[in-house]
Amino acid sequence: MKMLSVHGTAAVAAYGAAQRVESILILVLISLSSALTPFMSQNFGAKQPGRSFAGLFLSMRFSLLFQLLVFVMMVPLSIPISALFSQEQAVRDILWHYLLVVPFSYGFQGIIMMLGSGMNALHEPSKAFMWSAMRLFVFTLPAAALGSHWYGVEGMFIGVALGNVIGGVLAYLYALTVRRKHLSTATR
Repeated sequence: MKMLSVHGTAAVAAYGAAQRVESILILVLISLSSALTPFMSQNFGAKQPGRSFAGLFLSMRFSLLFQLLVFVMMVPLSIPISALFSQEQAVRDILWHYLLVVPFSYGFQGIIMMLGSGMNALHEPSKAFMWSAMRLFVFTLPAAALGSHWYGVEGMFIGVALGNVIGGVLAYLYALTVRRKHLSTATR
């Protein structure tokens, strides 16, 4: 909000509306990540780590595909949704831009969410927290700050999306490493 405030009250208002829309757009990912931890834990307990990791990677792929579908739907719906939230054209324009840019990255944000659930299932909550914190403080906020500095509020939204993408790709690569480590240990 502090970064947004330098761009005026329209940017703050648009972001507030965007957060309300975003909470609906990622609801499926939140539900899936909640169900993933007990699924993985049960399979680890049953000495089925392969099935556990298959569920993790299936959830990650689902995140990308489902959120890509959400993004495609948001392209034509972004203008009518923006009009629902404000009478001011400046607020609608900023919200419209947010709804066109940031939802593209929700699938990558979902990968980090699924990795967090997986780390909790592996009894490594500190690593789950680390990835959530890194998404925000290492990838998203610095990219948003740079985008804001160079291109204004639109650049900030591009930075948020870029931070989610970078974090999601790195989380996926990390998950591959964790799977390789656990499956090689299980076969010994």
